[in-house]
Amino acid sequence: KIYIPMIIYIVLVILSSIFSAYKDVVTIGFMDRYENVFVLMSYIISMFLAMNMVEDERQIKALLYSLATSAIIISVIGLCQYIGKNFFITDLGKKLILGNKYSYLSEQVSTTGQAVHSTLANSNYVGVYTSMLFPLFSMIAIQSKKILDKIYFGLTSIFLLFTLFASNSRAGLVAIAIYFLLALIIYIKEVFTSK
Repeated sequence: KIYIPMIIYIVLVILSSIFSAYKDVVTIGFMDRYENVFVLMSYIISMFLAMNMVEDERQIKALLYSLATSAIIISVIGLCQYIGKNFFITDLGKKLILGNKYSYLSEQVSTTGQAVHSTLANSNYVGVYTSMLFPLFSMIAIQSKKILDKIYFGLTSIFLLFTLFASNSRAGLVAIAIYFLLALIIYIKEVFTSK
């Protein structure tokens, strides 16, 4: 039964692609948003593979540590942007963005605005990304029995929270406010039911 929503989503993506009047957007996406039909389908395929290939706690832990490590990297880059040290306007950063083919455009690469965008190109993406991961890692840090897990996921949560506020994303702030409200309701309910 859990596959039914996935199948419905893929069918709707394919149908909307077939009947779309904008075939170039369907196949290659558009500027700053390259989520074409193949990318959307790959999300579901990735989800399907994760559901069926991850079998034990060790594999789940490896995935969580990998996700936390990438979140820390994204946060550190974002926090450096916040203090005015944007990695992507250094020579190495420009080289990574442009490659050899477009290196002649390196003088045109600059930062825009004060909001943190990290590697995600848009401060709202950063806000939504951090607001999704903060609840996950903060709960893992609270619930973990191993001290190493508590420290690593706790630090990840702190980095994510700082990055969320640095991004100035209203969407992210609303999401995190809803998370705190839900967490409060759940913990109050647990306190009353445990008595």
